[in-house]
Amino acid sequence: MSGPAASFSYGIRSPHEDEVDEIVDLMNACSLVDIGVPDTSREDLLRWWRRPRFDLSRDAWVAEAGDGRLVGANEVAVEGNEGDLRIDGYTHPDFLGRGIGSRLADAAERRAISLAADRGFRLPVEVLHGVWSGTEGSRFLEARGYAWKRCFIRMRAQMDEPPSEAVWPDGIVVAGFERGRDEPLFHASMEEAFQDHWRWTATPLDEWVQLMIEHNEEFDGSLWFRAMDGDQVAGAIIARPRTVEDPDAGWIEDLAVRRPWRRRGIGLALLQHAFGALYRRGLRAALLGVDAESPTGATRLYERAGMREVRRIDVYGKTFT
Repeated sequence: MSGPAASFSYGIRSPHEDEVDEIVDLMNACSLVDIGVPDTSREDLLRWWRRPRFDLSRDAWVAEAGDGRLVGANEVAVEGNEGDLRIDGYTHPDFLGRGIGSRLADAAERRAISLAADRGFRLPVEVLHGVWSGTEGSRFLEARGYAWKRCFIRMRAQMDEPPSEAVWPDGIVVAGFERGRDEPLFHASMEEAFQDHWRWTATPLDEWVQLMIEHNEEFDGSLWFRAMDGDQVAGAIIARPRTVEDPDAGWIEDLAVRRPWRRRGIGLALLQHAFGALYRRGLRAALLGVDAESPTGATRLYERAGMREVRRIDVYGKTFT
C-alpha cells in the first residue's frame, strides 16, 4: 500500500447484509495468509447473522477505509440460551498494525459484557475467541490478555477410492431424514450426546431447526442419517455437500452416539455411511472439526476411519468484570 501509515483513515460502523460478500472476501483473505485456503462462505456468514437474537446492528462491526474498502470485521454472540460469549474478529492482512483490530475488539468486548448483563449472567464473565494456531491472531489475543483454553483439530479423510462399507452392529439399522417429522429425533439425540462436550449448553429445538435447516442455505436432508435400535435413536450424523477450502470435499457437521450405545462401533459405521454418500456424489474427501481433548475419544474414532489432522484452531479466553 502506498503512502505513509499516518495518512490512513478508517471508521467503525455496523455492517449491512448486502455487504456479506465483501466481508466474506475479507475473512478469506485472512485465512489464505493463516492456513493457505479460504474458510468461509457467504452461506456460513449469513447463517451466523440469522441466529436467534443476533442483532446485526448491535452485535457486528466493520472497519471502513476512507475509500470505502472494508478492512476489518468483528462479531459477538451468545451460544445457546446460557452459553459462551464468543467473538470472531478479522483485520485484512494488508492493514495490520494500524489499530483496526484493537478498536474492533474494544467494541466487541464492550458488547459482550452488555449481552451478559442482558441475559442475566453473573459477573465475572469469560469471553472466548478462536484463531488458527500459531498465527498473528494468536499473538494479538495474547497481547490483549487472553489465555489459551482449548485446541480443536481440523481433520480430513481422503477418498481416492470408495470408502469402506459401514458394518452395523446387530440390531442396528440406518435410516434417513424426513423434513417436518424427524427434526425432534435428531435434535434430542445430538443434545444428549453432546452433553459430554467442553462447555456444552442446551439449544432449544426451534432455535436448532433455524440454525441447522431454515437459515442454512446448504441444508441437504439426504445427508442426514440416524442409527436406529428398534424405535430408539442410537446415534446420528449430519453432513454437508461441500466445503469452501476444497470443492471436492464434503463436511461432517455433527456426529453423535448416545451413551447407552457407545463402544459398539455405531459412530464408525455412521461416519463410513456418510463418507459413502459423499463419495457417490463425486466428492473425494471429507473434513470435520473435533475437540483435541474430546472426552469420548472422538479423535481416535476419526483416525480409525482414516482421517488425519490438517490444522489446528486455538480457543483463547479472557475474564471481564
